[in-house]
Amino acid sequence: MGERTSGEEPAPAPVAAEAITLASAPVERRHRRAVWVAVLLMGALFAVAVPFAKRPLGALPAFLPLFQSALIACEAITGVLLFGQFRTQRSVALLILAGGYFFSAFMAIAHLLSFPGLLAPAGVIGGGAQTTAWLYFGWHAGFPLFVIAYAVARRQQAVARSDTEPAAGLAPAMFLGVVTLVAGLTVLATVFEASLPVIMAGHLDAPAKAVVAHATWLTGCVALVVLLARRPPVLLDMWLIVVMGAWLFDVGLSASLNHGRFDLGWYAGRMFGLAAAVLVLVKLLLENSALHRQVLALRDQERRRAAERLRSSERRFEAIFEQAPVGIAHVSLDGHWLQVNTRLCEIMGYPAEELKRCTFPDILSPGGRAAAQALRRQMLAGQIERHTEERRYVRRDGRVVWVRVRTALVREADGAPAYFVSVVSDLTEQRVAEDKVHVLNREMARMAQLEVANQTVTALAHELNQPLSAVSAAATAARHMLHAGHWSEARLAVMLDGAEQAALRAGQVLQDMVSFINQGKVSSDPIDINGLLSALMDRYRHNHAAADYTLRLELQPDMAPVLANRLRLEKVLTNLIDNGIEAMLDRGARGEACVTVSTRAEGATAHVRVADAGPGLDPASAERIFDPFFTTKTNGLGMGLAVSRAIVESHGGHLWAESPADGGAVFHLTLPLAAP
Repeated sequence: MGERTSGEEPAPAPVAAEAITLASAPVERRHRRAVWVAVLLMGALFAVAVPFAKRPLGALPAFLPLFQSALIACEAITGVLLFGQFRTQRSVALLILAGGYFFSAFMAIAHLLSFPGLLAPAGVIGGGAQTTAWLYFGWHAGFPLFVIAYAVARRQQAVARSDTEPAAGLAPAMFLGVVTLVAGLTVLATVFEASLPVIMAGHLDAPAKAVVAHATWLTGCVALVVLLARRPPVLLDMWLIVVMGAWLFDVGLSASLNHGRFDLGWYAGRMFGLAAAVLVLVKLLLENSALHRQVLALRDQERRRAAERLRSSERRFEAIFEQAPVGIAHVSLDGHWLQVNTRLCEIMGYPAEELKRCTFPDILSPGGRAAAQALRRQMLAGQIERHTEERRYVRRDGRVVWVRVRTALVREADGAPAYFVSVVSDLTEQRVAEDKVHVLNREMARMAQLEVANQTVTALAHELNQPLSAVSAAATAARHMLHAGHWSEARLAVMLDGAEQAALRAGQVLQDMVSFINQGKVSSDPIDINGLLSALMDRYRHNHAAADYTLRLELQPDMAPVLANRLRLEKVLTNLIDNGIEAMLDRGARGEACVTVSTRAEGATAHVRVADAGPGLDPASAERIFDPFFTTKTNGLGMGLAVSRAIVESHGGHLWAESPADGGAVFHLTLPLAAP
């Protein structure tokens, strides 16, 4: 896992899409060095040209058309390439810069068409003697403004990405804005030429031109400062610094330091302008070439990695297939074994080559073959996606094995059936173990039934012995009294009452046992739980007026009735109250014994709480207190709480107990409220 096999290529580091473009590549030391070398070289050429800037050279008719055409082509192509990067990166800053280059191209066209004596004596688009100069200054002052806007947008959104329509919709708006701006400047310089200050006297500079030229040059300086102040810069920013440097040298030689048209400064400045236009274009073209090489290299590398992943996947599949703890087989659509693993051969008892020479139905019984063919037809018809069954197989050596077979149909990419995959698990040992468990379970169930019967008979014998003995003793005493001839009605009545009470006690024991065994549903009616508890409390106070305990009721007023059988519910509540009283009196809590019964509504159920001040429940007893025949009393059957829980659950409620940390026991009873 952690080692790389020989011949395997290391995975290439992931490359972000924007990290290989000029508009977002980080600036390295070599880039800074190249930029400053270019700036210093242009500065040196500028310094050499300055002393000779006003030297007249004469008009070269072919120069301006050739220069301007090359400039227009470079600016337009650069704008297109930048616009392409905007569509990739969704950067508004790149869209602004692309608009600046389109602006420069369109202004260069307007400037060329307005130049006097070039294509027409007064220029193609008309105007006057000042039109060409004003278009030049509008052009050279406008482009730096686009660069400033680009830098500000970069600072705010650092190659911001957006896949939403509003960002894409900015492109038409930007293009329309550029065209409108160029058209407006052209109309201003032609139609309103007479209203503009005079900056040209023929081909020579007028005095006012210096102010306009210096203002234009200052705009370029501001753009250069904004670019230098951006942190951290990207590679495009560095080359824009070179462009703005060339732009300043262009304006300086062509408009500020020269004397007029066709002198050395005029020609040299335009060469700086052409250099500024070519510079970014060349870098973008080189970048596109490098990007294409990277894409080809990444494609070849991805192909090699895909092939290696495929080989690795095949090796993993073979390892999983052969080392799987279950049998795996690929079966053709007509039932022939295509591929089987070692475990399947072990389960079936056939060598792999022998299995491949036969079909899947060949190893089945006649009945199994018919079922297999029916299953095959259903899966091919699309009626069943996968199938699982357990069946017996007879191995080659005659031994019977139990197996679980999971079968699925594998389809081609177009949905056509390809082959079946079967996973076979050996269940023989599991079946043997299950058979043993079933035998043990039956034996344990029989023993449990005997034990329950034994406990029941023992408990019944114990509980019935006392009342029956009392009945027998009363009957014997009455008989002796009658035989002796000195009897009285009062004494006979006492004996008969005692026999009756003992018989009733025996009947109650039998009734509790029957109630627990027959936990069927009983008829239920809406019962006023608060009224039932109040009646029970009155009965206790009447029958036990001198008892050493107190009963307290805490009833929620306006309780909705519960749905229950009144006699059964009264039996449960009486049992819980009696248990609390007995626990407290056994503890010897005379005068302090108090049983508190409270009610409250909780959603669609009524909650009854019976709390006593007895010794509480120890953990061992708390876990078994509701088990049949379990009791902590010396003379109890252990059926009271078991029967009570059975009654409550037959009404759809719950009964449980807890022992608070401050002592005593609390029994909780919930019952559903009757529908309003």
